[in-house]
Amino acid sequence: MSDKHDRELNDELESHLRMAAQDKQERGTSRSDAEAAARRELGNAGLISEAIREQDGWQWWERLMQDVRFGFRMVR
Repeated sequence: MSDKHDRELNDELESHLRMAAQDKQERGTSRSDAEAAARRELGNAGLISEAIREQDGWQWWERLMQDVRFGFRMVR
């Protein structure tokens, strides 16, 4: 996955966290509690990112390219 795609994915997740935290703050929750609750509700961001990458279909391509590069190094 390209660095640009990774940044876009991270930005999207952070945007969702900010919106959820803001919603909680508007309902009277303190900022720190709202941010913590939003992160808890989202779950493991790393797992979410990985699942999205796999759904995008690029994960298999990255693995293939890693294998091809490794194969070329071994041949050399």
